[in-house]
Amino acid sequence: MPIEIIVWDVQHGNAITFKTPEGNCIWCDAGAGSFDNGDEFSPYKHMKNPQIDLLVLSHPHDDHLADFWNMPMEKVTKCLHNHTISKTYQDTLAVTAEDPYIAATTLIKLFANDREFPCGLVASIAQPNERTLRMYAFWAKQDIGENLNNYSVVAFFCKGENVICIPGDIEETGWDHLRTAYAPAFEELLNKTTILVASHHGRQKGWYSELAELCNPDIVVISDSHEKETSITSSYDYISNGHEVKKRARNVREMLAPPIVAIKKCVSTRANGVIKISMRDNDFSVTVGKGI
Repeated sequence: MPIEIIVWDVQHGNAITFKTPEGNCIWCDAGAGSFDNGDEFSPYKHMKNPQIDLLVLSHPHDDHLADFWNMPMEKVTKCLHNHTISKTYQDTLAVTAEDPYIAATTLIKLFANDREFPCGLVASIAQPNERTLRMYAFWAKQDIGENLNNYSVVAFFCKGENVICIPGDIEETGWDHLRTAYAPAFEELLNKTTILVASHHGRQKGWYSELAELCNPDIVVISDSHEKETSITSSYDYISNGHEVKKRARNVREMLAPPIVAIKKCVSTRANGVIKISMRDNDFSVTVGKGI
């Protein structure tokens, strides 16, 4: 059975949902915002307020946290973040909270008292006879400068031969640090990555100069708004093999017509809308479409 992955169209933000066949829900970053038709949009509310088994927050910037306060504390089983910058999370999220008391209680529990995860293998969701999904995560645990992007949690989700890498907004200094600090595991997972989410919404600052030597994915996913000048898609085109992408049917007429399929090296929420990936042990499929 496949793992269903949704990369939400939250403009210049990031929100990615994983649903396993067993009903587990993993949420990577909490971006929210208006999608293509201009409506205000919360991915979490759209999913009917599910229980989140693991909430992974890459770093404390607003475009990755806008949906956070729509997620009640009791709906989040565990939260993974970089404990080195826990205080920054508390300060950033306190500003947007409606109720200061609830905010203080929630933030202390999540970002002060919560058990710190180890770098490396952080989760494994299994069926009786096989491991269906393994998650590895890495982040800087020491001072590597003032740029919060470089403290991003870089997460890898592995199912069979497929690996999806979600690196937050990490930049060159952060890439270099993780590659050295967690050798050889970090580099080996980059080598195996088949689906790469572009760091920093495809901006030049998120590009790693050594990436072409380390990563040869089948497709690159870019979560970004209509600010096309932030995209360096051509660089990601260069390292990507290309994969079949199907356009989602929006009405009965399109359902009855032959499906629109193309080989693409990159897909973006900016150009393609919501991106849905069905990831199996030996292959994966990609469907895209505007709106929800």
